[in-house]
Amino acid sequence: MACRQVTACIKTLNNEKTIAECLSSVVPFVDEVIVFDTGSDDRTVAIAREYGARVFITENDSTCLDDDILGKVCTDWCFWLEPDYILGDATFPQIAELVKAQPKSSSKVTMRIEKKNLDQLETPDTTSLNLVRIPQRPEFGQNYDPNSAP
Repeated sequence: MACRQVTACIKTLNNEKTIAECLSSVVPFVDEVIVFDTGSDDRTVAIAREYGARVFITENDSTCLDDDILGKVCTDWCFWLEPDYILGDATFPQIAELVKAQPKSSSKVTMRIEKKNLDQLETPDTTSLNLVRIPQRPEFGQNYDPNSAP
């Protein structure tokens, strides 16, 4: 079951060894993947593009701020994922249910998920996943609410 209206955001720096597995665990289940690369000099960017991710490159890690990033998201909700994590298939139906159940007034919701660090595949772990609602913006054809504009 695919999540609707959800973007996965991934911040990278020289992650060519892990980004393909990370993306393959996410791409089938979300509407959009955005990679914010902070100056990789390996194949990270090329691999991300091969998986259909929209890639934004900055040489300065400090410009990769939440407001700047959220302004590039074209869906209603987004979450952050580390480039060396893979998420289990069960995570995405949970995300879809959680998003669907949220009232319009919700701006953020947190859930516990199981993830695997690609360096330690034998030992799955849990972490918090924060889903953030993106303010509706007219440039994406959504209903415009001036009180929610970024």
